Amino acid sequence: MSFTPGKIVRSVMISRNSGILMFNDKILGGRSIKVWGFELPDYQAAADALKKHGYRSKLVKTAYGVTRLHVVTR
Repeated sequence: MSFTPGKIVRSVMISRNSGILMFNDKILGGRSIKVWGFELPDYQAAADALKKHGYRSKLVKTAYGVTRLHVVTR
């Protein structure tokens, strides 16, 4: 079974019982993940889980003040 960034973040949503919808958009060199209902600690937990599975990620604030998680998949 392959652990994709989306599956890993979804498991964090379930384990923390937070988040309503996940958006997983393709960006140059990776994925941009946004979860409605996530707070900063939730994003940090997702980043930690991704790191344990070998992914590099970075928390990013958009121009609209929305936090996203950019994950390098290459």
